Amino acid sequence: MKPKNRNYCAALACLAMVTTLAMSQTISQLTADGQNFDAYFEEFDGQEWLLIGRGREGWEFDTDGQGAVGDVSQNVGTTAAFAPKCYSDAIIIDLLSQRGDTSMANVEMRLSRASDTT
Repeated sequence: MKPKNRNYCAALACLAMVTTLAMSQTISQLTADGQNFDAYFEEFDGQEWLLIGRGREGWEFDTDGQGAVGDVSQNVGTTAAFAPKCYSDAIIIDLLSQRGDTSMANVEMRLSRASDTT
């Protein structure tokens, strides 16, 4: 079941959406591509955003994601989140399909970069 008023954002090649700003955070269970997992949402400027990837160096820009699905929502806001993790294209496309917008015509994406490396 998909929560209302949430932006399911996607990016080819697992673009990261990482943040260190103090915001409201929620963990919600989602199902996509036949998998159940805890997903990390942040509220920013009155909207909730789904974290689809996070990390700094060592990205594998391919379609199968990086790391385990459950790892994407773990350790956010800590130095442990510097290790890249992201959902596969199949999960992102399924989330968009559930929303009814595979064209991405009405999908917004927010990229944020951490300010320091420690």
